[in-house]
Amino acid sequence: MRSIYATLAALLLIVTTATAGFAQSKSKPKPKEVITRTIIGCTLGESTIDQIKEKIQKQNGKIDTIIADGIEGSRLQVIHASDIPFFGKNRNDVILKTADGVLCVVAFLIGDKDEANRLKFNLSDKYKDWQHTHIDESDAYLGGFNDDKSAVILYYKNDSAYGGNFKFALLIYADRALYKKAEEIERTDL
Repeated sequence: MRSIYATLAALLLIVTTATAGFAQSKSKPKPKEVITRTIIGCTLGESTIDQIKEKIQKQNGKIDTIIADGIEGSRLQVIHASDIPFFGKNRNDVILKTADGVLCVVAFLIGDKDEANRLKFNLSDKYKDWQHTHIDESDAYLGGFNDDKSAVILYYKNDSAYGGNFKFALLIYADRALYKKAEEIERTDL
């Protein structure tokens, strides 16, 4: 179980760092679209750890692991949950990260390419200023959108060992201010 967390946590760090450029583009006017901040019943920047647990249980979801007091210290906690309904089916790999006890990131591991493509289409349709890019030679996809408070990111991981075929996708919702705070906590704990 810890290997799943470690993999997702590393990917989450890479993907959210790579999308910092989405937020720094100042040549465009402020987008009018607003990112949904309530995901699986939990609200970014508001829901506490106890509220997250309660919402997951109300949806008949399971909390598989709560990792606290890790290398980041007790100020950052990661919850790995499963059996949570989202985008038409139950998800078994959901990561919720808190900073100082408040939800800052929700990430979903998507294992089906058709489903990931539907998400990409729906997100780019919903957010007119959605930005697309391919990030490496395996043609991995990275897309995202930021508003004043939040970011939504979709990342495709392709497996170069299998000719660049789809391996999985990661859908991430983040509170920008709390995510920045989490990065500062991680840096100061080194």
